[in-house]
Amino acid sequence: YDEIRNALVECFRLLGFHNLEDEIEILPSKNLGEEKYAVLKAPHGLVLSAPIRNSEVVTEGVLGETVFLLKRSENGFYLSHTSDGYLGYIHSSFLHTMDEEDFTQFRNGDHVCLLAEFPVKDRGNDLLLPIGADLKVVECEIDTVTVRLSGGGIVSLPRPICKIYSDEPNVRLERAIQVAQQLIGTPYRWGGK
Repeated sequence: YDEIRNALVECFRLLGFHNLEDEIEILPSKNLGEEKYAVLKAPHGLVLSAPIRNSEVVTEGVLGETVFLLKRSENGFYLSHTSDGYLGYIHSSFLHTMDEEDFTQFRNGDHVCLLAEFPVKDRGNDLLLPIGADLKVVECEIDTVTVRLSGGGIVSLPRPICKIYSDEPNVRLERAIQVAQQLIGTPYRWGGK
């Protein structure tokens, strides 16, 4: 936020640092346009410490994992914030980028978390869906779950390897947020009293 950046610069000035070069960039970068979100479209996607192919691996994402894009580098990498909290660089070849509306549409509704690897054919190519892949449910039947891959293809999976969950708002969580919002501005006392 600009307010935080300005406060930091002012803090340094108050500490006696008068010749500051303010190169702080507010993220997400404006050069991303509207496409500030992404979903991993590869079975596995490495999150790296620098925008260089052989740099240290920070973590690994799996198919269907959501990512918040922060900045695009000149060589095809995005500085990204993964859904499990890691910051690092992901190559664009692993990502399906989208705007907020498409991202919200992707997240809403039922999803499947794969409990086992499963080989499928996607548009004529062999693909091994990894354990932990997050796939959007198209249809549930007794023995199968039909899902949409993040690249757009549709496949059917055996129900026993699918853990179905919904990203719909949790009623208890929503109520807790409502109560917390009513307490905004209430002075805090030690012990919450």
